[in-house]
Amino acid sequence: RRVGASGWVPISTVLQALAQRGHSLTAEELWTMVADDPRRYELDLGAQDLGRTRALHGHSAGRSGSGRMAALAASRSVGAADPPPTLYHATRARALGPIARRGLLPMRRIFVHLSPTPDGTRSGNDLLVMVDTASLLEQHDVRMTASGLVVLCSCVPPECIAGCRPLSAAGQAALDRLAA
Repeated sequence: RRVGASGWVPISTVLQALAQRGHSLTAEELWTMVADDPRRYELDLGAQDLGRTRALHGHSAGRSGSGRMAALAASRSVGAADPPPTLYHATRARALGPIARRGLLPMRRIFVHLSPTPDGTRSGNDLLVMVDTASLLEQHDVRMTASGLVVLCSCVPPECIAGCRPLSAAGQAALDRLAA
């Protein structure tokens, strides 16, 4: 088994997989890469020989197996101690219609990724979706924070969406079309 129940992968396994694909890295180089991106990865050097790593936002847990997902959820701090009143999700203009109908869904991810601040969202998007945190927490048990920088949840129903702010001309056009 390559990925542990909580998404952990031994560094030696990562190095072997990289070598099989023609990428030669030392453990020290991999440690540096992981440590340089604390928003995405977690490093545990005390675990075993070379340590272990995992993606902080559930990417390494895979889509199958509720047991693996339960273990991943248990390894996170469930619920924010003092969540902000609004959470944010940046998206493309073409997603506005489906979001208005179905809410925010994880799509190819395991969780919907939300930011506690508007600045914490990914750049290059057209719209900033604002989520009412209290409404979301009332409806969903699956909520957790990853490194305090990203809030993860299974979905955001449309009734939890408090509004959208355009980040580009395309975003404004999408909002105008939806309002018409």
